[in-house]
Amino acid sequence: MAKYRTIQKAYAELKKRDPETAISQNYIRQLVINGIIPSRKAGSKYLFDLDKLEEYMQTAK
Repeated sequence: MAKYRTIQKAYAELKKRDPETAISQNYIRQLVINGIIPSRKAGSKYLFDLDKLEEYMQTAK
């Protein structure tokens, strides 16, 4: 089952798992807005599958 999160919630989860992460909330936002991470818009917020972000981070060059 997909783990849909807002950009803020996804960032908070990443920060909780890795307090020293270099990934910023703005970087996640750019990935979502530019369509690199598939998302859906719910009102003014973007929702996306947290697993897709993790997959992208593991395969990005």
